[in-house]
Amino acid sequence: NGRSTYRNIGRTRRQGVELQYRQPLAEQLELQVAWTWLQAQVRSGYLACAGSGCSVPDTEVRAGSRLPGVPRQQAYARLQWSPGAWQWALEGTASSDVVVNDLATERAPGYAVLNLEGGHRWSLASGDLRAFARLDNLLDQRYIGSVIVNDGNGRFFEPGPDRRASVGLQWSWR
Repeated sequence: NGRSTYRNIGRTRRQGVELQYRQPLAEQLELQVAWTWLQAQVRSGYLACAGSGCSVPDTEVRAGSRLPGVPRQQAYARLQWSPGAWQWALEGTASSDVVVNDLATERAPGYAVLNLEGGHRWSLASGDLRAFARLDNLLDQRYIGSVIVNDGNGRFFEPGPDRRASVGLQWSWR
């Protein structure tokens, strides 16, 4: 009641593949993409509680079920234009749906967000100074950014951040 529940379970397996590719498209233009596919599964079945107030697990979670809290796919793409000391980039990140409880009766839907970044670099004798500004979640998408696995009250979902802006300085020593 009102708590998340966790238990040690039998065997699980996480297997997948991750690919990354970086390609110059022109002298000042570069594309970077990454994709992850992960199959996270229960290997030996176990019993779990089907509802709140349950003190003795009574519902079977079958072998082959997805592990909660783990997206099956994630993707990232960045298109960067760097004319001289300036740098401009458009990024996209995406995640597939996520099972939020052992019985897979609830899911957080997948999402995709765009980010925009601009910056300027100065080369100095002792290193590089970079000033930048970012807009994350450029289109102000509403999405579920994280989950509370097995929440006893069914409040599994936490919202992702709204559109936000940041500025910063980055120093790289030589």
